[in-house]
Amino acid sequence: MGSSDYDVGANIMQTISIAGNLTKDAELRKTQQGASICSFTVAVTDRSSKVKETYFWEVNYWGKVGEAVSPYLKKGGKVSVSGKFGWREYNFKKILTINCSDLEMQGGATIDSNAAPQNQNDGFPDEIPF
Repeated sequence: MGSSDYDVGANIMQTISIAGNLTKDAELRKTQQGASICSFTVAVTDRSSKVKETYFWEVNYWGKVGEAVSPYLKKGGKVSVSGKFGWREYNFKKILTINCSDLEMQGGATIDSNAAPQNQNDGFPDEIPF
């Protein structure tokens, strides 16, 4: 197959998977047609070279699933995201984007600093008697 047989821009879906930290709480909004969009930004630090560099990805998770996960996506949370990769320019800067198809929250439950402390011993004594 020669190079003229292959059109580089022809409907090629470019997918990407990233893992990083949320830079702020997710924002949930609706289009004029009523579709839900959960938007958030993920910071990914590249440690593979001598110079540490951080990339920021704008992520959109469409539909009911995005609506369902929105309350759990909080600043500092760790996530893994997969989806269709894209980019756009704004003020002469490239903005990296992902239309999310798969999301995994990493780590565990978020601790609410305003919540009352819970009893962690589950009814067992603090000391072991031996």
